[in-house]
Amino acid sequence: MTWKDCFTLLLILLVCTLPVLIYCQQEYEDEQFFSNQHSLSLSPKNTAIYELMEELRETYLVQELQLSEERAVAVVKTIRAAKSARKKYALQRYIIENELYTLLDASPSNQSKISDSLQKLEHSRLQYYQEFVGCEQDIRQLLNPQEQAKYILFQREFNQKLRDIIATIRQKHDCLSVPHQLLRKKFSEAVIRRFE
Repeated sequence: MTWKDCFTLLLILLVCTLPVLIYCQQEYEDEQFFSNQHSLSLSPKNTAIYELMEELRETYLVQELQLSEERAVAVVKTIRAAKSARKKYALQRYIIENELYTLLDASPSNQSKISDSLQKLEHSRLQYYQEFVGCEQDIRQLLNPQEQAKYILFQREFNQKLRDIIATIRQKHDCLSVPHQLLRKKFSEAVIRRFE
């Protein structure tokens, strides 16, 4: 069994569980949207699926590039550092955007506080870009030009396969939906409303 066969089998398993996960993720996102928590963490089930997908991505990337164990560890470590930087930036941006909402809703808006929040956002963005560029440079140093090209194309193909799988699931889900149900119109509604 080749790695492509294993990849296909694992993607089929993922396809079988994605409709439930998409529904649960939407419910969880709505719950998080309306709560006052400053957290972008996923639910435990979705975190496990996300981690599984990332492990698959890393495993198949290493196989595609045919890296030695030492180089594979270094590349994966660098990729994880870039993802960690992106996650940290997303959390900081989320918190600062919430601060801006609060400041703009205040009746006498405080321009200096708004300006401070905007500066924090810009600083956070620049720090993220620097970390990301540093990770990209590290990857370029670890891989030769042919491996770099394979890396870029692998990312595109892997992401496209995931998009195709999700689109297929959504199409199947739409075909299976009960005709007396409607998708929500507002964030505050349940995902599915039933006609009474």
